[in-house]
Amino acid sequence: MKLIKNEKLEKINARLKEVEAKRDAIQSEVDEIEAALSQSVALYAMGEVDEKDIQAAKQLLHEKKIEFAEVEEMISRIRAVRKTVAIESIPFVKESRKKKVAAIQKKYVDQIEHVHKARAKFLEELAALGKIKNEVGSINFEYNDLMQELGGKGDVYGAAINERTVISGGFTSPTYCLGVDERTQKQSYASGSVPHGLGGN
Repeated sequence: MKLIKNEKLEKINARLKEVEAKRDAIQSEVDEIEAALSQSVALYAMGEVDEKDIQAAKQLLHEKKIEFAEVEEMISRIRAVRKTVAIESIPFVKESRKKKVAAIQKKYVDQIEHVHKARAKFLEELAALGKIKNEVGSINFEYNDLMQELGGKGDVYGAAINERTVISGGFTSPTYCLGVDERTQKQSYASGSVPHGLGGN
């Protein structure tokens, strides 16, 4: 998320990059000329170059060094301008962050309402599941009463359905449980994603 788009700063950075590339190119030329001049004595002795060629190379080297110094000065000035523009941008960057944080805070508060509604809905569904589970108790009471009337033997423990654990105590896989433990909730909140196996991808 980019806090602010500073066109001035972007243009300055582009120009700085361009001028720095020019400086590097000049430096390469200077290095080449100096390397050539270092061999000029041997070439002069062998008659491959004359004094005029050497003087021309020295003059070119002098000009390139002046050009290099001018470009370096330009880079220094551009950097100074960039610093000024950057300082001027600080209040806008701060204000931009303030606005974006405020917008995020609003989204956060709105999402809290969704979380609370989802929590209430989950508890409603969990309670409904509990009611279904409790229906077995009524059947067992009815069974025992009927068996007593018929002179039969009641069932002390009663029949049961296969229930799910509400929250894992460390022995049941979280994916098999109805709810999630504190650690899983905190993990989802911290990571911003649902753990794999609990609905996450």
